[in-house]
Amino acid sequence: MKNVLRWLLLALPWLLPAYLLRFKLGPVPTTVLEIGVLVILGVFTAIYGFKGWLEAWQKAKGIRYPLVAFGVASLAAALWSPVMIQGLGLWRAYVLEPVLVFFVFAVTIGREVKREDLDASIFGSVIALAMWGVIEFVLTGGQRVDGPYPYFNALALAVVPFGAYGLTRFIQSRTWLGLGAFGAALMASLVAKSDGGLIALLAVLWFGLIAQKKLRWFVVGMTIVGMVVGLSVPQIREPVLKELRLENWSGYVRKKMWQDTWAMLKDHPIKGAGMAGYPTVFKPYQTTTGIEVFQYPHTIIFNFWAETGLLGLIAFAWLVIEWLRKRGALLLPLVAILIHGLVDVPYFKNDLAIAFYLLLALCVFSSAKNLNKDMVY
Repeated sequence: MKNVLRWLLLALPWLLPAYLLRFKLGPVPTTVLEIGVLVILGVFTAIYGFKGWLEAWQKAKGIRYPLVAFGVASLAAALWSPVMIQGLGLWRAYVLEPVLVFFVFAVTIGREVKREDLDASIFGSVIALAMWGVIEFVLTGGQRVDGPYPYFNALALAVVPFGAYGLTRFIQSRTWLGLGAFGAALMASLVAKSDGGLIALLAVLWFGLIAQKKLRWFVVGMTIVGMVVGLSVPQIREPVLKELRLENWSGYVRKKMWQDTWAMLKDHPIKGAGMAGYPTVFKPYQTTTGIEVFQYPHTIIFNFWAETGLLGLIAFAWLVIEWLRKRGALLLPLVAILIHGLVDVPYFKNDLAIAFYLLLALCVFSSAKNLNKDMVY
């Protein structure tokens, strides 16, 4: 049974896109990914029973309370949502099951599954997704691609956090497959033409280099030179400033949506819109015409505030703070998620929620002795 659990856990990164395979068990909608997660939870319980979950709770000291707070706050948001049944379904997929997976990894990392094997599975899945995107890009003559996903940004959202983790593992222990995963994530973001993904990965690279004492001042100097040159050349300066000011169509849509979302949140400061309730609650506040109502506001603070209410936002911020506080923590994936989240939705999707808690588990339960001595976090 333990060998079965090991292979299931190693298969999980590859299984993440299977949330796209949807069906019903009786009246209950589900996905192939969710079935895989439930099998993992069932096999873990069969092996360890209640003692296993108690051990996981004890090992998660320092992170368990923000997890519980976020779970309770988001459940309340699902219950007061104007679409409660849908909200409860999303709470199950975006909060309950991913958090339980986190607790499974609390026990199994270093026991049933070696960190190196899990790393290899994660990095292999990223490289495979990037290859899919590149092949699609070539076959379509350079058109923007989405890989196996239903929209373009989803490809970048899937690979960016794991790519940042790959860079961290390369810096820590010269894991070349990790560096390959970072390069693959960068390539996938390029062919998906995801500005948010590219900016997040470049920021992660900059922070990763700055974190190393031997390279710090060289990188700072090159950064200053690059900024001076960039600001001096109009052909470089203007496109960059236009992108930063969100003056393209995508940026215009986001700015309008954020303005209208802020108006909505001022009227619903505590409850937000409720889990899955944003399109319903937001619609009367939309002041623009010809723009669809998106499922989420597409910036991380508003995403969590609208979906889980003010208490959910505070609980998630608490979780982020605890991640930041971990000595020797894997901070680059979190940096990538937060930066990408400035203009997108890097959490509220079946695969992204599980990826978030998988990375959190690797952070919390990884050994500080494996860190590169020249690296400062």
